Amino acid sequence: MTVGEIIRATEGNLAPVSCLEYPENTCFRAEECAVLYIWEGLHKTVCKYLDRITLRDILEHNHAHIPGGDYCI
Repeated sequence: MTVGEIIRATEGNLAPVSCLEYPENTCFRAEECAVLYIWEGLHKTVCKYLDRITLRDILEHNHAHIPGGDYCI
């Protein structure tokens, strides 16, 4: 299980703006939006990053960096 999956299950979509919450952007301003590409890039980057971190990765990282293996999620 990835951090991205957990956040989506508990918090909902990771989209930084509402027009990116669904697969198809139906915003009537999308064609003329001067900053849409920024939000799309941020969304893609955040999802890609969080989707590659697993619970195992967190446990292994904490075990290697926290004396005694004590960790919090």
